Formats: sequence, C-alpha cells, structure tokens
Amino acid sequence: MSELVAMPLGSFGLLLVASLHGAPPSPGGVELPPPLPVVSERTAIELEWNAPPGCPDADRFIGAVGRLLATTIDLDPTAAIAVRAEISSGPQDYELALFVETAEVVEERRLHAPNCGELGDAAALVVATAVDAARVADVLVRPPAPAAKPSPPSLPPVERRSPSAPLEAAPAEAKQPTRPRFAMDVTSGVAVGLTPRVTPWLRAEIGVALSRAKISATVGHAFARTSTDGNALGARAQLTVGGVSGCYLATRKRLTLPVCALLELGATRAEGKGPGIDARVRSQLWAGAGAAVAIAFFPIPQVGIVGGLDALVVLRRPRFHVVDAGVRRTAYEAAPAAVRAVIGLAVRLP
Repeated sequence: MSELVAMPLGSFGLLLVASLHGAPPSPGGVELPPPLPVVSERTAIELEWNAPPGCPDADRFIGAVGRLLATTIDLDPTAAIAVRAEISSGPQDYELALFVETAEVVEERRLHAPNCGELGDAAALVVATAVDAARVADVLVRPPAPAAKPSPPSLPPVERRSPSAPLEAAPAEAKQPTRPRFAMDVTSGVAVGLTPRVTPWLRAEIGVALSRAKISATVGHAFARTSTDGNALGARAQLTVGGVSGCYLATRKRLTLPVCALLELGATRAEGKGPGIDARVRSQLWAGAGAAVAIAFFPIPQVGIVGGLDALVVLRRPRFHVVDAGVRRTAYEAAPAAVRAVIGLAVRLP
C-alpha cells in the first residue's frame, strides 16, 4: 500500500498535472476540454461516497470520472476497482479522505482545500488516473476543438466556463442508470426444526440485484428424518419449501453482506413408523418467516463463495398422529422455530 499522503490541494494538483503534461500547469488552473465521444467499453467501480450538503454528490463524481476517461461508469458492488471517499468540513477548510484500490495499485490520500467542489474534482482526477493514466493524459492534452461558427445575431452568446470553475459532471443524458444483475446462489448445510431431527438442507436461490437491493425466489428441501428409534411409534418426515426474500446488500471491496427478510411456504410429508402402523404418506402445509444474514466473498467479480445463517419462526406447524390400539398418539409435530446454516456458490451476472 502506498504511503499515506497529506498535502494542500494546490500542491497535489501541480504535481499530478505536471506528471500528465510534462510541465507545470498555468496559474489559472487546468480546463478540461469538452468530453470525448463515449467509447464502447464500460468501466465498473465499487463506490462509497460521503460528503456534507452543498458538496459534490456521487452522481457528479461519477460523471467527472467518466468525462476524464471518456467512458461510461457503472456502479458495481463487486467491481475490481474500489473507491471510498469522504469529504469533511473543518474550522478552516475541507478535507478529503480518499481510498482507491485497483488490480495494480492501492492508494490512500488526504487532501485539503477551502472549497469542497475542488476536492470532488481532485478525487475524480485521482481515481481516473489510477484506472487509466494514459487515457486521462490523452483527454487533458487533446487539442481544442475548432471554433464554432458565429451564432445568428438574434441568439444569445455562448456561455463559456471559466478555467478556474470546478469540473462539471457529464450531461444528464449521458448518464447510464445502474443495471440490474442476475443473482444465483446454490447452498447446502444443516437445519434444525424443519424435521424431527437435525437434517441436511439444500437450497437454490435465483433473483435480481439492483445497486444495494436484491429480490429472490428460493426453493429448498430438508431431507427425511424419523422422530423415534427402534420399534417405537413415530413418523418419518421431510419438508420441501418455496419462498421469497428481500435483501439489503452492504458491500466492502470484494465482500458483500446480505441482510434479508424471508417468507416461506411448503409441505411437510410424513409416514407412520412402528409395529402395525399404516405407512401411507400424509402431507400438511408448513409456513415460516424470519431473517437471514450472510457473507459472500468474490475473488473474481462474477463468482464467489457465500455462507449464512437463517432463523425462522414457524407460522403453521404440521402435526401427525398414529392410532395405536384405538388410542390416538402424536407421532410428530413441527417445531415452533427453525435454524439453518449454509455454505455454497454465488454467481452474479453480468
């Protein structure tokens, strides 16, 4: 990791721009030329942006980075480029704490300026340079566009931006909305409370993730277990469920931490066990609701490993009886709550 840097924004700007141009910038500052046409490729970044009111927001920062790289920026919680930025106000000036991680470099910088807009522009320049310094240099040193023909006398003059004005965000029409992503998890583990005993548990989940939210449909199966041993009266029961979940996705670099609400409906199927007991299969409705927490690690952007813990309150508890010598006995009744621990594979596309 590079050394922590703290310097005035003016000094930082002189050094960075000098490295791109080969000479110090003019005292009037650096004026970015009009944006290049957007190239076909897209750049994905993971972004955490915090700034006080009146300072640049995340949309302006994304637009500025896209303009410097002449590309479209997508927000992606599993992107290989991770950016964390926080602008805070002090008694005399504003401070920017910036962390940038790419496949080639890890940088941490602290910059100061009397204007928080300048810090937003500086953050965009640092991030864009870390992504593709050559591309940024090409944008900054590109020759100015030919002068436009004079406007008709009846039209107002074209307003020109001052060289010292802060960097403008990309035009609104050029911004691309965050794209939904296909999400699939296949996990297995153990469950307690779904069948008479601890049982193997298998689940598949398919959904759509959009920014920090995910909605999924799930299907799971708890394998059959018997409520008693030996020749005692009892039941052999298994459970198959389907459900929906809604999750909030907290992200940090290549880690995603889903926090989810669950609602599930299913069928418990059971058959009597014991001497002289009718072994025909009976089914009853099972229903549960609860919460789940998990952690997913993505060593590559599309594929990761996920593990989690579910806790459920059983809203509809199936109950099965056997008749022994004319006496009706409870063979199995579902538990009032259930817990599941799982681990498996997570896929996110594109």
